[in-house]
Amino acid sequence: MTRVPIAETHAVDPPATQRVASALAPHLAVGDVVALRGDLGAGKSVFARAVIHSCGLAGVDVPSPTFTLVQTYAGRRAGQALDIAHLDCFRLGDPKEELMADHLCLIEWPDRIAPYLPADRLDVTIEIAADGGRFIALAGGRRWSDRLADADLSGATP
Repeated sequence: MTRVPIAETHAVDPPATQRVASALAPHLAVGDVVALRGDLGAGKSVFARAVIHSCGLAGVDVPSPTFTLVQTYAGRRAGQALDIAHLDCFRLGDPKEELMADHLCLIEWPDRIAPYLPADRLDVTIEIAADGGRFIALAGGRRWSDRLADADLSGATP
């Protein structure tokens, strides 16, 4: 599947990164896979935490799944269940198909399980900018471009 750029923004601080993730969250559903790419400390867990908090789990402790590999959450949105799996594949030695069709999957270090990633996923790349902010780029198939057409992913203060 051809990947098309969907949005690019410069998030000047962690709250701006959280706003981008919170703007994306209402457009995500069970069965979606979001591949979070970026170096250590780039903000992948900050991004995932904001998505999870925006799915009816505000205030819930969302630790990085670095050591547990998978953390699951029972979210809700618009009265509907939205189970979420937050995966960190950094330490995964023998990749297995850990993706769950009945969860929204947020995957850190997705390249570790590349053969198991669905083609129709949303790629979120977070890079540390020279000013200490974050450069966030989203890419996905045409379906994602259409779904996110009205999302304000700028990270600007509301």
